[in-house]
Amino acid sequence: MDTLLPGVGLDDADGLIAADREGRLRHAALSGAQVRAAAVAAEEGALSAVVASRPRSLVLVARRGAAVSAVHLVSAALAREFVIPVVVTDHAPSWVGPLDVVVIAGDDPGDPVLVESVDRAGRRGCETVVIAPAGGPLQAAAAARAVSLPPRVTVPDQFALAGFVAAIITVIQSLRGGLHTGAGFDLMSCADALDHEAMLNHPQRDVYENPAKSLAEKMIGHRTVLSGDSPGTRVIASHASQAFVRVGGFLAPDADLAEVLNGLPLLVASVPPDYDPLFHDPELDGPAPAAPLCIVLLATTQERTELERRAAMLRGNAVLVLPEHTGGAEIADAAQPGHQAEGSGGIVATAERDRGKMRELCELMVLASRLEMAAVYLQMAGSH
Repeated sequence: MDTLLPGVGLDDADGLIAADREGRLRHAALSGAQVRAAAVAAEEGALSAVVASRPRSLVLVARRGAAVSAVHLVSAALAREFVIPVVVTDHAPSWVGPLDVVVIAGDDPGDPVLVESVDRAGRRGCETVVIAPAGGPLQAAAAARAVSLPPRVTVPDQFALAGFVAAIITVIQSLRGGLHTGAGFDLMSCADALDHEAMLNHPQRDVYENPAKSLAEKMIGHRTVLSGDSPGTRVIASHASQAFVRVGGFLAPDADLAEVLNGLPLLVASVPPDYDPLFHDPELDGPAPAAPLCIVLLATTQERTELERRAAMLRGNAVLVLPEHTGGAEIADAAQPGHQAEGSGGIVATAERDRGKMRELCELMVLASRLEMAAVYLQMAGSH
């Protein structure tokens, strides 16, 4: 990890851009481009060779980094919407066969376990899709036995979550009958929402109007815990925790909200109520006590009311992070109409539920994008 000039002010746009020697601000802003590229690849027939209409199971294989976060996020967000069983694992299981679809995702084109998984899935006659950079042993193994879906927009792994999620979604959409109603996911609308989030987080925007800068400012000088109260937000909290370490050198563990509430007395007991790090002078006041606590609580719009209530239980230590800034790309419209069954309220209700889960997945991707950008701003501010 390189060490950038510490102390760059978050409102110093020119200083932030000058300090960004590795282009991380640009990489963190490319989530929408990654999603759009995956959608275009699917439209151009990249998955036309995948012919399974109703497989026995969908096996999602990933071993590290953003790929692991992506497979867990898709599984968590859509778990109740799948007709077929979905298995998340770090290698191709020994039981896979011709009736299964195996998706293998990773950023290391030479990962031996993933290469072995491609080989096993191919020998067992599985429909196999490899989502990995072009070149290397992994793509060589996939050449004759799998559909290759390399990313068209390449970014460092810590910023690649959106691209992996979008690629997996294109595979799922190619499996007709994989979801309850066949309701689609409009990747282009989701890409627009991610682009709008990136615009809001642009370094030229001041802290008060920049969600990522605002979050980074609240975390500086604090002991930070990332938390969520649903399977999807817990995956994003875990992904963000890794991003803060890998990008910003900032330790921010993740924990389930119930665990945070149970441990809250111990978390706040070590900080005197009158301690303010801004006005603390070590020479006059002695060594500083433990830094104050900041609990970053992640929520989708559907969870907002309940999470606001639970945030009040955190004694003023919580920062509620919501994907509320969607601009012209309304996340509420990110799911396609799906099948509106004539005269069947039950099927229509199911379609609405599916669209709601698709909206939730897009909102979770927006949250991830904001947290990744916040990690970059933390590094720029020299918080590590």
